[in-house]
Amino acid sequence: MIPLLWAEHSVHHSSHEFNFSTALRLPWVTPLFGWIVFVPLIIIGFPPLAVFVALQINLLFQYFIHSDEIGKLGRVEGYLNTPSNHRVHHASNEKYIDKNFAGVFIFWDRLFGSYAAEEETPVYGAKYTLPHRDPFTVNLYPIYALLRDASREKSFRGVCRKLLLPLKP
Repeated sequence: MIPLLWAEHSVHHSSHEFNFSTALRLPWVTPLFGWIVFVPLIIIGFPPLAVFVALQINLLFQYFIHSDEIGKLGRVEGYLNTPSNHRVHHASNEKYIDKNFAGVFIFWDRLFGSYAAEEETPVYGAKYTLPHRDPFTVNLYPIYALLRDASREKSFRGVCRKLLLPLKP
């Protein structure tokens, strides 16, 4: 996980519940980082409207897989991101960390070795403890903490490493 992107996305994973309201827990700073994924698609030739529509379809699909109430869906589990597959992604259990990144199609995780089936009850919430649970802290503290740690680095290279190099498990 890239620390800068995780600091942004961790807001979504900070809930200790897993339900439709978790799907709506979107980071306030997404506009600062969202372009990193979508602008390159436009640069290589995808029409901006197509990128926008695909993003909206993905967000709608993502809403419905945030459920603890829906069990496993049989063969569908191998191809699509389902509530069971997504529970694994949201879990902080050690065996589930950095698993099931799929938006819609889970077979990408199978292809890249980041797939894990739901075998034990997921424990939700980030592994770190926030100083407060108010929306401002939940949204801004992970970014603040990362920038604070990066500012302690002695070189520009160290700052870049702290912000952009993948975290070690």
